[in-house]
Amino acid sequence: MSNCWWVVATKEPDNWTWDNFFSDPNNPKNWSWGQGEIESRISLKHIEEMQEKDIVICYQGGKGIVGFTFIAHGGYSYKNRGKIDTFDLTNHIESIIKLKKPIPCSVIRKLPRAEDKFEFIKINLGTVFIVTAEGLDDVIYLAEKYNPNKKIKEFLEAHRLTPV
Repeated sequence: MSNCWWVVATKEPDNWTWDNFFSDPNNPKNWSWGQGEIESRISLKHIEEMQEKDIVICYQGGKGIVGFTFIAHGGYSYKNRGKIDTFDLTNHIESIIKLKKPIPCSVIRKLPRAEDKFEFIKINLGTVFIVTAEGLDDVIYLAEKYNPNKKIKEFLEAHRLTPV
């Protein structure tokens, strides 16, 4: 079974947002994450656990959940520094979905047992957090509710089964 990761982007330190990724996924600066900049022990542990085709929930600080994509391959060591600290997102446009209407974090926090489903709610410090299968189901439901023309569940199921 694939994992699901909540990956946080903020404008700091390099003014990067998920919009950069959605607008130009072929630019390596937009799909290669970490590169020695992630320091949270929890995030680094999760990068080690990442596998190809894992689902990524794209969370933009200050906006909410803005889309979905997939891990291109498992975590690796940037410039062979010895620790697994970098991961790559798929850059195949057909395996990326941007939501027209983001899901605010305040809505996620109000879900029943949110702290059990979303590590981000409990810890809130880092870049990469685990999401349970039940949490993913909740996010899919909300994504489709906020974006009624998007068939998120079908998209995720179809693309998890094809090469990303």
